[in-house]
Amino acid sequence: MSQPGNTDQRKSGPPETDRDDRRELDSGQRADFLREVSRVLNVFLRVLRARQGKATGVVEALDDFFEGISSLLELYGEITVRVAIDGLYTGEQQVLEVSPREEPALFRIFQYGIRQISFLPGLSRKRSALLPRC
Repeated sequence: MSQPGNTDQRKSGPPETDRDDRRELDSGQRADFLREVSRVLNVFLRVLRARQGKATGVVEALDDFFEGISSLLELYGEITVRVAIDGLYTGEQQVLEVSPREEPALFRIFQYGIRQISFLPGLSRKRSALLPRC
């Protein structure tokens, strides 16, 4: 018998029906979505680069990332990005093409075994600052 208060109440995004409804995009909407995801993921890489080199600009890059990802999450709900050796994907669509030489920070994430990153609605600025440190 489970104890009161021990139930797992974590939300993994909007309910299935809402999530499915949000992903039914026409080709124009899908293109806009992919373009915006690509732009936000480029900012994500800028954050990784800045952290790797301990360069200035991390705060600005995090702010840009948070604003972009928040807008996407509000419009589309949960966004899952697949990490591959040659770039980042949403579903089967490549949204960012990279090579290990061009983006060693992203390659390191892949080497560490991370194959998927999910961004959930309600992501806080504080949580977005906890991006992987490579």
